[in-house]
Amino acid sequence: MRILLDSCSQKSYERTLLRNKLCLSLVGTERVLIKTFGNIKASLQKCDIVQFALESQDNVTLFISTYKSDLICGPTANQTIEAAQQYYPQL
Repeated sequence: MRILLDSCSQKSYERTLLRNKLCLSLVGTERVLIKTFGNIKASLQKCDIVQFALESQDNVTLFISTYKSDLICGPTANQTIEAAQQYYPQL
């Protein structure tokens, strides 16, 4: 599993496939206005919220709440992505 920790992000998202693979439990739901990276329009969506913990090598535990989204990033325009697709296949 790959996780991108972005301290400038307003919300954190996870794909439904990841939630199912890790058997993450639902902790709530919320209506969220989402405009994914690479997308022009925003949409209002009802999102499930899950929570999981990450533990660092020095035993610090960080709890992260994420919103379920089937699409985290839309198609990128004018970008060479063949190398990324080759080395980082879809989950």
